[in-house]
Amino acid sequence: MPTTPAGILQGCPSGGTFSGQVNPGVYSCTGSITFSASASSCPGGQTVCINYTGSGSTVNGGKVQIFDWPDSKGQTNINMSGAVVNLYDQNSATPGCDGTGGYECGDPTALQVFSSGSGPVVVGNGANAATFDGILYAPDMSMTVNGGQLLWIGKFTVNQVTVDGNPNFSVHYDPRLGGVAQPTWQVKNFSVVPPSTFSLP
Repeated sequence: MPTTPAGILQGCPSGGTFSGQVNPGVYSCTGSITFSASASSCPGGQTVCINYTGSGSTVNGGKVQIFDWPDSKGQTNINMSGAVVNLYDQNSATPGCDGTGGYECGDPTALQVFSSGSGPVVVGNGANAATFDGILYAPDMSMTVNGGQLLWIGKFTVNQVTVDGNPNFSVHYDPRLGGVAQPTWQVKNFSVVPPSTFSLP
């Protein structure tokens, strides 16, 4: 778990829920955090987006970093079911990235989520599956993709991923992530466990 930067630390939103435009900064939360699935003022149907151009947009290098600390039972929970998070840049200097173009316009380095507890990453299923553009580092948490549907742009580190159902699970790596961290490990093998369950041991 990276060290929480001092001096630019902000409190967690009410109920640990991030929705609409989120200003750059470092957020410290405990227990559960949620990325809202409700409609917002963000472009392109996003439910959560980074405020790249508003007041304070240069704080923390224009990045949103969320640190989710365990509750008294050592648990954390990240819920993004149905959410569309950080999918498009909103910077006028990048035309075509206003929510009308492809998802490749989002900057995954702009949203970084770190969790040190154990518990589930809830990504939804089917038509209610999340679309997430960012970095998740939660090495003790587990993620189950029910219905086999999830679109993730960026990268994630979790303890276990289970894809249950017909696989419609996409992870798109963005080269802008190359300067964020250099891993010292790689997946050597994977196994398919019947019935229709995909697992990275």
